[in-house]
Amino acid sequence: MRPELLFSLILSFVIESDAVHPVVLETKLGDIQGNEFFFLSKKIRTFFGVPFAEAPIEEFRFRKPRQKKPWKGLFDATKPANACFQTRDNYNTTFWGSEMWNANTPISEDCLYLNIWAPADAYNLTVMVWIFGGGFYAGSPSLNIYDGRALSSTQNVIVVNINYRLGPFGFLYLDHPDAPGNMGLLDQQLALHWIRQNIVSFGGNPDKVAVFGQSAGAASIVAHLIAPGSRGLFRNAILQSGSVENTWAINSPFRAKQKSERLLELVGCNKTTTENSLSCLRLVSPEQLSMSTWNLSLTYLEFPFVIVSRDNHFFGHLDARAALREGDFNGDVNLMIGMNKDEGNYWNIYHLPQYFDSSEPPELTRHQFDSLVDSTFAIQPDIIRSAAKYIYSDPNCTDHGRKTRFYGNQMNQIVGDYFFSCDSLWLADQFRSLSIKSTNSIPTSKVFVYYFTQSSSANPWPKWTGAMHGYEIEYVFGMPLSYSKNYKRREQIFSRKIMQFWASFAKNGIPKLRILKNTEHWPEFTEQNKYRWMQLRSGSNIRPIKPKKQMECQFWRRVKETEYTAYLTQEYASSSSRLNTYWQLILPFFLFDDSKAGVVEVQTKLGTVRGAESDHGNKRVRSFLGVPFAEPPINEHRFKKPTPKRPWNGTLSADTLAPACFQGRDTYDPNFWGSEMWNANTPVSEDCLYVNIWAPAEAYNLTVVVWLFGGGFYSGSPSLILYDGKELATRGNVIVVNINYRVGPFGYLYLGHDDVPGNMGMLDQQLALYWIRDHIFSFGGDPARISLVGESAGAASIVAHLIAPASKGLFQNGILQSGSLDNKWSMDTPKRAKQKSMTLAGLVGCNQTKTTDVIHCLRHTPAQTLVDNIWSVGLNFLEFPFAIVSRDRNFFKHLDGFIALRDGTYSTDVNLMFGINHDEGNFWNIYNLGKFFDKQPVKPQMDRVQFHECVETAFAVQPELVRSAAKYVYSDPKCTDPLQKTEFYAEQVNQMVGDYFFTCDSIWFAHNYPKLAGNRSNVFVYYFDQPSSANPWPKWTGVMHGYEIEYVFGVPLYNKTAGYTKEEMDLSEKVIDFWTSFANHGVPSLRKPSVGTSKKVTWERYDGTDHTKWMNIKVGSFRMIQEIKKVECDLWRNAKDMEYSAYKEELTASSSPNTHYTIVLLLLLAVYSVVFDTF
Repeated sequence: MRPELLFSLILSFVIESDAVHPVVLETKLGDIQGNEFFFLSKKIRTFFGVPFAEAPIEEFRFRKPRQKKPWKGLFDATKPANACFQTRDNYNTTFWGSEMWNANTPISEDCLYLNIWAPADAYNLTVMVWIFGGGFYAGSPSLNIYDGRALSSTQNVIVVNINYRLGPFGFLYLDHPDAPGNMGLLDQQLALHWIRQNIVSFGGNPDKVAVFGQSAGAASIVAHLIAPGSRGLFRNAILQSGSVENTWAINSPFRAKQKSERLLELVGCNKTTTENSLSCLRLVSPEQLSMSTWNLSLTYLEFPFVIVSRDNHFFGHLDARAALREGDFNGDVNLMIGMNKDEGNYWNIYHLPQYFDSSEPPELTRHQFDSLVDSTFAIQPDIIRSAAKYIYSDPNCTDHGRKTRFYGNQMNQIVGDYFFSCDSLWLADQFRSLSIKSTNSIPTSKVFVYYFTQSSSANPWPKWTGAMHGYEIEYVFGMPLSYSKNYKRREQIFSRKIMQFWASFAKNGIPKLRILKNTEHWPEFTEQNKYRWMQLRSGSNIRPIKPKKQMECQFWRRVKETEYTAYLTQEYASSSSRLNTYWQLILPFFLFDDSKAGVVEVQTKLGTVRGAESDHGNKRVRSFLGVPFAEPPINEHRFKKPTPKRPWNGTLSADTLAPACFQGRDTYDPNFWGSEMWNANTPVSEDCLYVNIWAPAEAYNLTVVVWLFGGGFYSGSPSLILYDGKELATRGNVIVVNINYRVGPFGYLYLGHDDVPGNMGMLDQQLALYWIRDHIFSFGGDPARISLVGESAGAASIVAHLIAPASKGLFQNGILQSGSLDNKWSMDTPKRAKQKSMTLAGLVGCNQTKTTDVIHCLRHTPAQTLVDNIWSVGLNFLEFPFAIVSRDRNFFKHLDGFIALRDGTYSTDVNLMFGINHDEGNFWNIYNLGKFFDKQPVKPQMDRVQFHECVETAFAVQPELVRSAAKYVYSDPKCTDPLQKTEFYAEQVNQMVGDYFFTCDSIWFAHNYPKLAGNRSNVFVYYFDQPSSANPWPKWTGVMHGYEIEYVFGVPLYNKTAGYTKEEMDLSEKVIDFWTSFANHGVPSLRKPSVGTSKKVTWERYDGTDHTKWMNIKVGSFRMIQEIKKVECDLWRNAKDMEYSAYKEELTASSSPNTHYTIVLLLLLAVYSVVFDTF
């Protein structure tokens, strides 16, 4: 007879017989009526459907639960609690094996009730609180298998089954007070508080509460160990096949919000504000919400809505995943932690039915096993899947085409280990070890571990499925006693022993039997006891055993720790270091031949990405081009903050370089490669927030080098030929990621309004860095080892990220090539930024009175029209149209970029490499002083009068005293004929423009940074002095701004037809060595000595005081040189300080009218004292 039919008959008999009597109890909230009857020769009371909270319906949907108010009259507690709203499992509606888990009472949003079983004479008894499982999307406290009669009557305990909201009703997360996430956990917490306050009325002791739960219920218990509001609510806890560390059990806030926002879209509620979205969502039928959850893009064994690791109410100030690792949980609770022998089979039947939906034991070939591992762990990098195949394979099986039961069972084990068992074992060890640390080797709590291997005669699934996930529960609740005809006698005896173990642990924190054999003593999980587990199986098989799964769980733990680094920040890089050591030991055993592959796919949290794999030199490289990290910032999203990319269905093709963000073209000379090389080589578009990724084919846990291109914040692209990352990735053995960001008005327009906040391009970069942190693991990168490399505006951006609060922890090293945030062109005051923005608005006919009307007009102005007018906003020499704004609400938040640079309000735990080129100024002089500088083959000459004219033009915005000082500092005291033309003055204009607009700000920041950082980070400085044979500009232009990049990206090494010399190829190798070693370790070094010499090149640290040497980078001259440009940079620093004082005066508006004039005079006196002391 089917168990449910038998249960119905028994229940019918109990209800209809004279043995059932009503019973009324008085509680703090009101009188309550239940039933009283005999069961197994003991009188039992039941109180079903007891409310512990107000109904979370209508406007209270998604909100925190509210305490139940007192009621008047008599509350009828004779009907089992409703199931919270959920969908039904339709695997097979006529099969009890799946139907037994479906709700057997009405489903409703009004569901916050509990069921209570108590001995009739209960007084001061231990209370066992059951938290059901179901992946946080299904389940009920009223299922037949959770009937508490046998457990309560045989063990003299009170059993309370609590309910909690599921799916989106319980775990939707929008980071909003009305949808805070973890509502289901708050339901559980409120139920535990209700039990503490009211259980005495039912004969329970509120100080002797134990919780036990399975799967999601067990994960919930771990969450309560962390939650501040749950501390003190229970003393003992039993975790059956689950932990909050299980991949399916917990989401990051990013992933939780991503899924929640996708649900909004699916039901048509993605409104402009969260409040409006929630109002809409509350009107959607619960059926539609529940059904839509399964249309989310989910990976293998990922459930729709689960615990969110950080929230404002349940976990409070804590992060659940960090708390588990740091020991920030309630260590005063005794734990029993267990797993079943065949956890994986249940899930394989559902997810791999072509092999596991059969009455016969599944047989697989090695090839089929490999294929199933690839599909099950598609989100993991290839190297991890290959390692898993190796660990779970049979080394003695050489016929990979022969089907065996072995590989069918290995799929059972591999799924169970990764998704369930190994996290439970880690928790047992973590809890034990951290309890010892926190109590000076005398833990106040105990840990016990079990291994459940007993199958069931009544289990309707095929016998080969074994002790599946969830199939210990029938023994815990005494089903063999309730339905004795369906079970063998040994199973009935076994169930009694299991209930004794569970109840004794609930009562005393130690699992033991009333009468036990010597072999049935359950050892505590300690080093002294050799970490033994208790095997639970009928007959004489209840006995301690040696721990199993050590190799498998060691492997998966390292994988989990790497996933954790992707989730969190650099504080946990040490786990990645351990992981690197591990891979170095086992990598040779399972490296595989993938040399013929042309197409490669990776599974990310957002969906599948298809890239390409190709030969590069003698290595294989993978490229994923045009991978989106944000939604398109188009139409109504123009000028707004970027929106994270939502998951996609199907496979995203990533074989085309990212488009350039909308920009104009450099029209200096369309036929000249020297200028054309910087123009976009892919379509320009406002839909441009993509990254290009290059990775060695066998990448695993590699350092990530993130390239931020330059272009004055008005142009540039991550897809330029010059920035091809294949050589850098393969030669440096790193992951190269070129990110895109909006430029010009699309990225930096500033109107001081939420819809045009300024620094949108910086927020694009920041979002890209978060995307890299969260997803680069899928491409073989280590999210805890990220280095930023940027040139010009890219370098200035890196400094901005050092200041931005939300960028902290996203990178560990930064290489700043020819740029800093204090560069005159890189950052505007809010006043200047808004001035230029309003001028542009006027130029394109958007001169409305209200800001909102101006924004609306600008949004509907063609992109090309905006770009065509940016150079007409009234610019000074080398001032770019739209740049970083020093104060905003979103990127710098409460900080000011100018002030932060001077006050030292920035991250100082990042290693930095600063660099400048020998001829920074020439590129700009060709464009801006074309009267004297052009791409003529002969170096320009000028006399002193012309030199002075250049100074007046380039520095027109400076006070006359500053211009006079500059003329003096950069003049030739030996030249007495002011009309004699020489190359000297042309060179001085090159140096002067380079010094003021680029070099001196880099040197100033390099001076200041190590003084604040101390030993927290390293600083290194270089001076790049190597021209290029392939450079199309005339030779006299030298090493111009931006012309070190070709060596960084290894162009001389792969472009064999461009005319590079062997020496230049060698130099490019060394530059890649320096850059990637710095990215790896924070110290630049070479892998091998220079050609023709065994001398080791050592790059000395720079501290701005005692150690001020720079590395000179030039063919045949890799050596440390003395710092240069002291006089020149003192001059320009004084000038910058004057500019800063004017800005501060603008901010405070408190200085007297003479303050600025006084500061100018004082600073210029300092300038002249430096000049005359020198000369």
